[in-house]
Formats: sequence, C-alpha cells, structure tokens
Amino acid sequence: MAVTHVISFVWRGTWFVGSWAFLIIRDVVGRLFGRDPYTQCKELQMREDDSTKEIDTLRMKIDDLEEENENLRNKIDDFYKRSAHMMEKSGSQENTNDELSNTRLADRFDVALKEQWLQLCETLANTFNEIQYLTHLSEVMQSVFKHCTQKVEETEKHLLQIAKYANADHKKVRLNLRVLRKPLGQKQSTRHCVVQDIVAKAKEDDRVNDLLTEHTLPDVTIKTIATFMNDLADICWLMCIANPPLKLNFDLKGVDFKSVSDRFVEFASTGDVKYSDGKPGAVYLVAWPSVEHEDNSGFLKKGEVIVC
Repeated sequence: MAVTHVISFVWRGTWFVGSWAFLIIRDVVGRLFGRDPYTQCKELQMREDDSTKEIDTLRMKIDDLEEENENLRNKIDDFYKRSAHMMEKSGSQENTNDELSNTRLADRFDVALKEQWLQLCETLANTFNEIQYLTHLSEVMQSVFKHCTQKVEETEKHLLQIAKYANADHKKVRLNLRVLRKPLGQKQSTRHCVVQDIVAKAKEDDRVNDLLTEHTLPDVTIKTIATFMNDLADICWLMCIANPPLKLNFDLKGVDFKSVSDRFVEFASTGDVKYSDGKPGAVYLVAWPSVEHEDNSGFLKKGEVIVC
C-alpha cells in the first residue's frame, strides 16, 4: 500500500513538473520564433488594419467612379434633351419621348378616338342607313377640324401682318410662332378653353346642328356625340399647333380612288345609284380621314373612304 502511494506521488510530481516545463519551453521557443500569442495577435491586428485601409481606399475609388459615371449620365441626358429640342424646333424630327408628339397624337386619333367613332356608327345605325350616318359623322369631324384650323390662323394673323410690314420671312416667322405656341397651347387649361370654344362653334354649323336637333335622337346619343366632339377637338387642336402641323384630309370627293389608295382604304361602296353621284371608282365620301402633314409631305395614318 505504501509502495502504491509512493509510485502515485512520483507519477503526479513528474507530470506536474513536465507540464510546467512544456509550457515554459513553448513560451520561450514561441518568443524566439515570433509565434507567441501576443505577437500573433499583434500581427493579425496589423493585417486587419492594413486590410481596412485598403478597403476604405477601394470604397473611395468606387465612390469617385460612381460620381463620375453619374456626371457622364447627366451630360448624355442633357445632350439628348438639347438634341431633341433642336430637332423638334426645326420640325425635321420629333421627340419620341414627348407624350404629345405627332406620332402619339396620330395613334391616339386612330385608336382611342376611332373606337368612339365605331361605337357611334353602331348607335346611329338605329336611326340612319350606313351612308347617312357616315355622312353625318364625317360632317361633324370636318366642322370640328375646320374650327381648329381657324383658331390657329387667328393666333397667327396679326403677327404675320406685322411680319409683312417688316418684310420678314413668313416661313421663319411661322416656325418661330409654332415653337412658342406649342408649349402654351398644350397646357391643360388652354386646351380646356379652346376645346369648349371650338365645339360650341361646330354645334352652330347647320349640318351639325341638324344632326343634333332635327332627328329626335335619344339624350344618351346626343351626349355620346358631344363627348366624341370634345375628344376630337382636343386632338385636332394639338395636331394643328404641332411642329410640323398635322391635318385631317377630307378633300377627296370625286377623286379616283386608285390615285389615293396609298393613303386610304375602301370602307364601303355606295351600292346604291341614289348616292353614286360620281364616276365609278371615284371617292364619294371620306368616312374616316387620313392623318397627314400640313404641307402634304407625308402621312401618318391611313383614312377610309366610300367609293362610287
């Protein structure tokens, strides 16, 4: 038993001394070779600091590049805006970002407004035959467009008279006038007043007044026609003050359809000698006008005609 205690004491003592010896040797050797915990921690901290500085430097470079990129984007946007304004001012090309550009006005006329026209055709078919209601609607559209063009001419009349006295170039004066008038005429407050005036004048025209008062049309139909006239007047006004201006072409009665088939399609034929007051193949009525440049240099949307 005593021997066992002696052996246990010797073993524990040896282990204790050996452990401390190992720790001391590890600490001394670690210091000699720079691998002690303190040194390692310090080196890691230095590396971390260096990495942080590097990251900060890269972030600053990224911020500088982003700022430079933003400046370049702004310059490009400014260039495109100035280019679009110059093209629009010259009238040679349009700004495709403009919600009221000629292309978009023509689309609005040929899609949304045409849908209203087709619904009116169905409604008026309860009172008139096809030729009759198409004639009535064509006369309504011609009246509204006529008063739009007259409204525009009123805004030019006095200035062009002054330009005449000054021997100024009328074309240049009209161009400058269009450039100035367009943004003013496109304002919603302006359009509201102009549309009211145009529709009121159109309703006074004999043929339009006859449609609205002499055929005992239901009130709902009268309101539908009034809505159509208001929307039509708005589009026509915007077309007339555009740069270059647009027009609705109705002036084809009696013209050989084949000569205008590039701008018009045949909606129907008269089919009745009562309405065939022209030569066979001639245009009897423009049921739906084409959208064209005022100077006849081209068209944006085809129209539809009734042929004899």
